[in-house]
Amino acid sequence: MTSPRVVAVLLAGGTGTRVGHETPKQLLEVAGRPVIAHALGAFDRCDAVDE
Repeated sequence: MTSPRVVAVLLAGGTGTRVGHETPKQLLEVAGRPVIAHALGAFDRCDAVDE
């Protein structure tokens, strides 16, 4: 029996008005990289995620 493929989908919509910035929160930089880059990196490093 083969293992099912695991596909991760990162939803990163919205304007971030509650954050209080004009820049969408997914594009705000944390530690020199946009928040969305940190999230994508976590998926990329996860061995359980195939795509």
